[in-house]
Amino acid sequence: MISQISEERVLELLHTREKIVFSSRENVDKFLGKTDALIERALNIRRSGRDFSKDKTDRLTFIITRACQLRCPYCIITKSEGEMSLPVLRRGITALMLGRSRDAQLHFFGAEPLMRFDLIEKAVAMAETLKRRLDKKVCYVVSTNAVALMPKALRLFKRFDFLVGTSLDGTGDAFGIQRPSVGGRNLHPIVCDNLARLRDSGVSYYVTLVATPESVSRLEENVRHVVGLGHRRININYEVGRFWPPDKAEELTQALAVVSKAARESGDFEFVNEIEMGRYEPHVLDSDLVLDVDGNLYLGMGIFLETLKGIRRADFLLDAVGSLQRIDAYSASKIDGFLALRKARNWRSASLRSVILNNVDLGFLVRSRLRAIAPQPGSGSYLPRGLWEPADLGLRFKQKPLAGEVRAP
Repeated sequence: MISQISEERVLELLHTREKIVFSSRENVDKFLGKTDALIERALNIRRSGRDFSKDKTDRLTFIITRACQLRCPYCIITKSEGEMSLPVLRRGITALMLGRSRDAQLHFFGAEPLMRFDLIEKAVAMAETLKRRLDKKVCYVVSTNAVALMPKALRLFKRFDFLVGTSLDGTGDAFGIQRPSVGGRNLHPIVCDNLARLRDSGVSYYVTLVATPESVSRLEENVRHVVGLGHRRININYEVGRFWPPDKAEELTQALAVVSKAARESGDFEFVNEIEMGRYEPHVLDSDLVLDVDGNLYLGMGIFLETLKGIRRADFLLDAVGSLQRIDAYSASKIDGFLALRKARNWRSASLRSVILNNVDLGFLVRSRLRAIAPQPGSGSYLPRGLWEPADLGLRFKQKPLAGEVRAP
């Protein structure tokens, strides 16, 4: 009896189903009947095996503010003057800390969370009080553009053992194009100075470079620039909510292979993507639980794709802060995100569908290539193959692709 099924296997099924729905294949109902039966079986298996283990980590992302000094064209967060109130912050931290897991992760996000550093300080004080009372461990994470990375922030991060995720897309020219400030000024020198202080502070951090279809050809050069500045943990993200032509997707995966090889052969830096083995892919189906400044709890992709035409935050709403329950009462996975998409009012929009399915394809491709670059025991699909094989669906046919789509491996 199969008692477990991997998230990635269910995602493969869901993805296959949606591609069948929007194909021009004749007798499509026959294939949908088979996929729907398998999906329902897979979801029942996962529901019955849902893990409430205390060894898991409860996680919650807080959108501290929607203000930001930058206007990155690939950013998928709507900018505004909105910020989180103290009652919402307190209720969110309480819900997180009351989860049944021994460990909790509190992620400060934004637009740019350091623009309200005072709220981060208050949040840490609240969490530390509950941590002692409940005998729990808390991990703090902050995602910042480093423009306002001042010494007082570094002191707090050092004291409470934060993990800092920050961004530097490469050379000054690359930064000016991809991360312009509100006033149009290139803040590359300021960010480099602040990251140098971060590098020397002893705080754990990594630097993310974002590749776009336009900039992917310069990705290797930009990584060399960042490593040359002395940063030793490098992460590469790619723009989501944007259609990736097949040649650009291939260029991205080739660049990942080159960066991976350079990391292993030089020993000068760690390639975070390789360490993670693509387990967060497809990145477009973000599975964080996110508490927004409006006091509502959302599935992550509803927030992190809100600038994509056709995405409505309301389709990903889980709860309001006034009725917020213990955080482990909410199911948040890439599967939940995909299921929410299928129910969304605008899911049948051809433009939205083509971008999302293209990005899921790209995520599958990136994950496959990362695992091929540095295969590890157990890094592949770890659950019984018997539940589903493409042949089970009669999918040995040439399905008409979406225009220029990237095919899953």
